[in-house]
Amino acid sequence: MKKDLRIGALALMAITALVLAGCPGTGSPGSSGAKQILGFTVTVGGQEVRGTITETAHTVTLVLPQGTAVTALAPVITLSEKATVRPASGEAQDFTNPVTYTVTAENGTTQAYTVTVIVVRPLDEAVTAAETAVAEVVVSTDGSDVPEGTAWVSAEVKAALDAALEEAAAMLADPDATDEEKADAAKALEEALAAFNEAKGTGTKEETEEPAADKTALTAAISAAEAAKTGVVVNTAAANVPPETQWVTQAVLDTFTAAIDAAKAVAAKAAPTQAEVNAAETALKTATTTFNAAKQAGTKPKPGTGAVTLTPPAEFTDLAETVLDKGPTVTIYRQGTEGTSLTVTVDTTGLDGATYKWMLDNTEVGTSANVTVDPWDYFPGTHYLSLEVIKAGAVWSRELTVIIDSGSK
Repeated sequence: MKKDLRIGALALMAITALVLAGCPGTGSPGSSGAKQILGFTVTVGGQEVRGTITETAHTVTLVLPQGTAVTALAPVITLSEKATVRPASGEAQDFTNPVTYTVTAENGTTQAYTVTVIVVRPLDEAVTAAETAVAEVVVSTDGSDVPEGTAWVSAEVKAALDAALEEAAAMLADPDATDEEKADAAKALEEALAAFNEAKGTGTKEETEEPAADKTALTAAISAAEAAKTGVVVNTAAANVPPETQWVTQAVLDTFTAAIDAAKAVAAKAAPTQAEVNAAETALKTATTTFNAAKQAGTKPKPGTGAVTLTPPAEFTDLAETVLDKGPTVTIYRQGTEGTSLTVTVDTTGLDGATYKWMLDNTEVGTSANVTVDPWDYFPGTHYLSLEVIKAGAVWSRELTVIIDSGSK
């Protein structure tokens, strides 16, 4: 009985070994797991072209001369020892699109490689393609600062393509360059572009939704700017503008208006960034400060007479009775806090020894040869200013109508 058990166990072990030997991916003990493409070449026009193998990405790239047909290329493939590949080495393939080659190790494990064939384009087309490729990526160290879905390369990779692009562009612009030289330049650029594309990565930075920008301060700055323009007129000289009015030049107003419009444009955006809003606010506040500093008060005098000279008649000293002359009507205005005062002066020629008496609305306001009426000392309206000059018993009287206007004119 024991003998039968030993025979059964030996049979089971033999069967297990046979099964394991026939299972893919298992292989016999000590079998190799190497499964690399070590070489990938095609022959074009009698010239052998070697592909560039990037083991980390498991890709192979071949750059072939202009005009090469790629629909039936039969590559020669060198593999790790005891490995096999499908499609097989020497088997013609259509490389219009990338082709996947699967390498199987001795132990049955596999590795897929993507083979891409690039046919060199005319130099101008190659330059355009390289320029486009550079424009579509950003530079990063590891892609962690690049949004998801955005391509990136390292600074070194970009610099390499930039250098190749610069050389190709110079060759393209050289009127003495031969077709052969241009073809060589195009091939070098295509190889650099292929390496560039191979090195591209995709960003890993997750997009975060920005909070809505706070426009409160910007709106307030716009309101303040609009208020700063209120009452300001455009002119070229202070002498043309009344004292209570501020003025600026047209150029100053145009610059300020443009700053306000720019701020309003940002405020009107549906989703501006907070940085945009803050920059617009700062710029407008600066423009408002500049505008306020440029404003000037006018110096144009108010209409009306500010000074009157009274001259008695030549025969005054020979008169034995009072002579009353009606004087002019004078209007003076209240301006600012001081107003435009009226000064009335007597021509004292020949009046040595004379006395003077000034009356405003029956109130004595002076006893010298002149008197000043300040509009802020009296109510607005019509007043009467009279003068009596007395010499040697003769009296000469003069009366002026004084209108004090409280408004601006």
